[in-house]
Amino acid sequence: NIVTYLKAASKAVRDFNDKIKIMVHVTSSNSPETLLNTLKNGSLDYDVIGLSYYPRYDSHGTISKLKTRISSWKTTYSKDVVIAEMAFDWNYNVNYGVSNLINAKANLVNPETDSVYSDLELDSESNYVLGSVENQKKVLIHITDESKNSGAIGVCTWGGETRDWTHGMFTWEGKAFDSIDFFKKYSAE
Repeated sequence: NIVTYLKAASKAVRDFNDKIKIMVHVTSSNSPETLLNTLKNGSLDYDVIGLSYYPRYDSHGTISKLKTRISSWKTTYSKDVVIAEMAFDWNYNVNYGVSNLINAKANLVNPETDSVYSDLELDSESNYVLGSVENQKKVLIHITDESKNSGAIGVCTWGGETRDWTHGMFTWEGKAFDSIDFFKKYSAE
């Protein structure tokens, strides 16, 4: 049923304007390949695979797993890949959930060194990746750089525009955190 439904949606987009790129957005959780294989076998017409990646979720896996998915999906499904959602919280603490802290540290491992990215600050008491504005910016840069190096054509942050989420990029008063400078690094590309 999902293929029939999505084929109707795809056809509607193509009928309206065949230059519009169509994205299928999947999460890193569970087995997104099951859905992507179903769509491939059903010959769904779409252009881009959008992938969510949050290092705090164990099911999203390591940066190495992210890189492998991007490069293999480009080949297996003959589609461009975009990181359609990513975020890192500026206010990580034990109250947020110890499992999220453990997952973030386990997943934010530099594929070249097999250890946590050396520029990320760890909390002195818990030894987990510190929730800070500076770490937020660095994590987004690492995800972006590793994704692009694996063939992703772009990234999107999620919730960065909000003030009421700990992964937003604004104070409660609406002032931008320094992590917003993350976008400047890629603005000329």
